[in-house]
Amino acid sequence: MLVKGSNYEADLSGLTPGDYSFVVKVSNTNLSKSGNFKIVDFDIEQQFNATNYNKLERLAKVTDGKLFFPCANK
Repeated sequence: MLVKGSNYEADLSGLTPGDYSFVVKVSNTNLSKSGNFKIVDFDIEQQFNATNYNKLERLAKVTDGKLFFPCANK
């Protein structure tokens, strides 16, 4: 754990989705805290389910690109 100001921080990015429990102990004392938490399966790519065509068109214009739409009749 890392000290961040008056708090402690832990990197949990390597944990897979699931239910977890923990115990934090202070060395050479009787102090400890326990708890639990859940990591849910989350796909950032599916957070937004609508395309922002205005932003894509602006990006295409400033990069000398073009905006294309897929043709359903292929």
